[in-house]
Amino acid sequence: MSKPRVKGKKKRKKGKKGRDESKEEENPVYNVPRWIKKNEHQFVPPICNKLMYGAGGQQLNVMFVGGPNVRKDFHIDCGEEFFYQIRGNIKLPTYQQGKRKVVEIKEGQVYLLRGRVPHSPQRPEKGSLGLVVERKRIKHKNEMDCLRYYVRDFDENEKDENKILWEKWFHCTNLGTQLPPVVKEFEASEECKSHVPGKNVMKKPPIEIDTEISIPDPIDLLPFIEKNRKYLEKHKRLDIYSGSQTQVRILTGPFELRRKFEKQTWIYCMKGDCRIKFDYPCTRDVQLLSDGDCLIINENEQYKLTIPSGNTQVMSVCMNETAPTPDAKAPAKKYDHEKKKDNPWENMKAEDPLFYQRELRRGKNENDLLNIDNDVTLDKV
Repeated sequence: MSKPRVKGKKKRKKGKKGRDESKEEENPVYNVPRWIKKNEHQFVPPICNKLMYGAGGQQLNVMFVGGPNVRKDFHIDCGEEFFYQIRGNIKLPTYQQGKRKVVEIKEGQVYLLRGRVPHSPQRPEKGSLGLVVERKRIKHKNEMDCLRYYVRDFDENEKDENKILWEKWFHCTNLGTQLPPVVKEFEASEECKSHVPGKNVMKKPPIEIDTEISIPDPIDLLPFIEKNRKYLEKHKRLDIYSGSQTQVRILTGPFELRRKFEKQTWIYCMKGDCRIKFDYPCTRDVQLLSDGDCLIINENEQYKLTIPSGNTQVMSVCMNETAPTPDAKAPAKKYDHEKKKDNPWENMKAEDPLFYQRELRRGKNENDLLNIDNDVTLDKV
């Protein structure tokens, strides 16, 4: 009788642990390489994509999309989309200045697609994988999505590349669930069978297409960072994209930044280590991010980002319906060793008790963790 009681206690303990874990998953920290490996089965046909953040109506949708996947439909939305191609190459047919332009996004490149531009991501390479970040649609501003087909993709003899075969506008809340029914509706339509436009094409669409913009070509991310290394070392911040709806920024150390933004921000520690501490009234635990870790900063959460080493590179991505507003708090705070006698990394590890467990699971040994402090120097900026 004693053994069943022990098992029962263990089950209750596991249940309690399970509840704690579910509570922590409200604001999860993911390691990107490990998360990709865990979800590899999602990046092959017919699914080809997996949402990392964005479930439950979050403001930012952070997803990874794989291949092979070839499509004929063009997608239109009011928000911008940030592409970071991790493996393989993709082609992105777009309509810019009234003409079809195929944008090639190669491995290691980033690209910012502007809003209200028809686009059709083509991922023909098997094993290709890319990051895509987009924002939630603003319903009270009547932002709508459109799925559109052009006659040229079905009739090679059609000379007018702008001639629309079929389209449907809709309020998008979940693209993954709303898109397949629209595709099936087109496949069952008379336009799909005859390749002749019908009456469903609006003379005046609810959203005006941007026919004037010419989008800059993709950027080789790591070579771009290296090219601007001296600027980054001096200013600690390097904007990849800014001034539009989207801000993509690379940060390095030694550096400390306190920030509060009205929308969500995705923080990705590309290499090295950094700490994120949340200010009152936020009750989130301090997070110590290492190589490949990422998390979401929620709307209006004030936080302090500490990057203690110049070897660390952190990417931040935020999106708004308009150009990003200036930081709500003071500019970056400089370290002063005369007033700061303690070792910041010792504080970081003490405030984030799960740091060691995460690093050990990742494959690091105890010696690697003990030597981490020797690599950190906090000189005056």
